[in-house]
Amino acid sequence: MSFTEKNNHSIKVPRLYKVASKIIREVKENRGSPKGLVFQKPHPNVKALYALVQETLKHSAMLDVLFEKTKFLENEYHVNPWLPSVLVTELLWGKEKLPGESKPVKSVLKYETTFRKLLSSHHFQVGQIQFMGSEIGFPRSVRINSLVMTLSEAVEHFISNGWVYVQKQPKNYEEFLCSVKHLGQNEFISDFHISDMLIFAPETNLVEDELYKNGAIFLQSKASCMASFLLNPRPGSVVLDMCAAPGMKTTHLAALMEDSGILYAVEKDRQRTSTLKKMVKKSTATCVRVACKDALTTSSATLPGVEYILVDPTCSGSGAYRNLDIPPEQLNKLTKFQSMILRHALTRFPDVKRVVYSTCSINAEENEQVVENVLSTVDTFEVKNILPNAWINRGNADYLGGSNCLYAKPGVDLTTGFFMAVFERKKCGPQSSDQNNVLKESVHCRLK
Repeated sequence: MSFTEKNNHSIKVPRLYKVASKIIREVKENRGSPKGLVFQKPHPNVKALYALVQETLKHSAMLDVLFEKTKFLENEYHVNPWLPSVLVTELLWGKEKLPGESKPVKSVLKYETTFRKLLSSHHFQVGQIQFMGSEIGFPRSVRINSLVMTLSEAVEHFISNGWVYVQKQPKNYEEFLCSVKHLGQNEFISDFHISDMLIFAPETNLVEDELYKNGAIFLQSKASCMASFLLNPRPGSVVLDMCAAPGMKTTHLAALMEDSGILYAVEKDRQRTSTLKKMVKKSTATCVRVACKDALTTSSATLPGVEYILVDPTCSGSGAYRNLDIPPEQLNKLTKFQSMILRHALTRFPDVKRVVYSTCSINAEENEQVVENVLSTVDTFEVKNILPNAWINRGNADYLGGSNCLYAKPGVDLTTGFFMAVFERKKCGPQSSDQNNVLKESVHCRLK
């Protein structure tokens, strides 16, 4: 190898592109949402990073066809498949140029003319995947970490920093959604369901706020928070989060438990376990017991006394994208795994009384069908009718238990697509007040 070739190899790709490519990979592997992952990765220009990630995901299908038609990944085998997606996005739909003389940049530029010719054809004008948030403009949901500060203290903080708190309390969920749609750029409102959540206008940037930096607030979507909210574990109880990383739901559960009791957070991927630990540390929670292991190997023998379980398994992520075409064989594989882990939660922990199953998918195969599959073999649990008059979108009644499940739909609920089902152990006698707590028709948030 000549000196020039060695020198080209030593030229680094700009950090923005490398970080963006890592996020794209984790999104594709269903390791988290684009927005959540962006704010976890250390980078000085979060706005540019988020925009690049969003644009790359938006053109995901088009990139796949470009690479297939040009045999780019086959010919440029020395380049990983994630970085080229980011670089090509920047070249074709971003700044339309690439900086530096690094090997990956040169590899992409060799194909620029071919890429642009293919783009000009009609075939590439249709069928693209679009990230949900890019069109709808989701409001910014902010979860207050009650282990660090109270809701009232958070409200006072934002007011003192120039924000206007909309104190009018909506009469119902529909009125709340209308209020959110009409939030001004400097306004915020309490969430209708979740007592430790505030809602700001879309595109509100809070990553530089001191509360975000010190772990007093988390920028977490409402759909993600709903799973922990519906599980509603009592303080002092024993809880299991079966697919815990990156830790957003785990830390929310710890706050709901008032950091008392035991919260087992299980994650089988070592790198994601490291992220989970960092998230828990940032939240200041001490009741969390992180374990790097396969959730399917857990049981009451290894994790005794578990009363509440959150099952949020790997899914297609179709709730976050438009027109996402999942191959039938991949969808079938996901459905089998999801059914397996949910059945495991319902049968291997004799003390468990409530299990929440959630996905960021809008495919019935991963949702109502999984619920029906499991109910057909497990007769000790039933799917409860949750928020009967305080939510709009229900599951498909053609499936067993389907009408008792919930969907968060982007165009209606102003958040990413999500599915939730609450399983409760059947009892001969009346339900306890704790069990009924989550079934109340309205759980309106009010400042205390």
